[in-house]
Amino acid sequence: GGAGLGPQKRGVVAPATNVEMVVAGTGRITGTALDSRSGQPLKNFSVSFEPDRGGGAIIRIVARGAGAQTGIGQKRDFNTDDGSFTLEDVPAGTWTVVVESKGYQQARVANLVVEENGSKDQVEVRATPGVVLKGHVTDARSGRPVANANITYQASDSGGGPGGGFGGRGGGGPLAGLDPSEDITSDADGHFEIEGIPTGKVKVTAKNPDYTDGSEVADMKDTGGTVEIKLTAGGSAGGVVAFGSQPLPNAQVALAGAGEAGFGRILGGSQTTTSDAQGHFEFDHLGAGRYTVSAGLNGQSSN
Repeated sequence: GGAGLGPQKRGVVAPATNVEMVVAGTGRITGTALDSRSGQPLKNFSVSFEPDRGGGAIIRIVARGAGAQTGIGQKRDFNTDDGSFTLEDVPAGTWTVVVESKGYQQARVANLVVEENGSKDQVEVRATPGVVLKGHVTDARSGRPVANANITYQASDSGGGPGGGFGGRGGGGPLAGLDPSEDITSDADGHFEIEGIPTGKVKVTAKNPDYTDGSEVADMKDTGGTVEIKLTAGGSAGGVVAFGSQPLPNAQVALAGAGEAGFGRILGGSQTTTSDAQGHFEFDHLGAGRYTVSAGLNGQSSN
């Protein structure tokens, strides 16, 4: 029970049979999405619900049953003149409703108790308009624009500065308003714009397969903010996978930041390769720093 995550039974030891779980019924949530400043209804927005646990991980469980429309963490799009929304088949429990709309910060209303066969009505979600971040991605050596760089951003707790090898939305966590499915890339001139960002410091990261990752901190004011990200080609690291004195082809090789123990802990999210016929491997576009390389083959792994 609790938090709407369904029934639990402790002390069950496998193998076990005839374990009975009583599943609570469902209810619904209805409400209105509004602009927090003007009070006017939002017309195009998405609504989802998640466990009321202070913004923890969203668990995707599709509600089963006739007419089921909404699952946990699953967004439903609305296009209404009055900003109204209805979430059907919400499991009984305590939930947080999340509203997202282009140009607005993510808005939440927590501690919504849904009872079995009940309806939690007149939920008012007020979204605050965000500001615009304008950015430019360039080659650090030539000054030329870098097109098709993938852009992500997150809250920054410090003044920051440039940094290589930044691995996405970790650390401070994603800022409200960023749709994880949204594909933000720099254009042919290296420019990009992101709407709906809250004011404050934002760490922005650019990734392009021809460069090492680069990050800069933008200070978002009420009028918006700008950021210039300069990417470098980075360095490379190579070696040979061997068993005794014999090179091993087709071994899986993983690159991780020094101190990240375990095969498969990858720096930057995609630094894996396979050794060639002579057992050789190479990684390119690496930021300065210490790394650990490990190899595996047929279920066995190196130190």
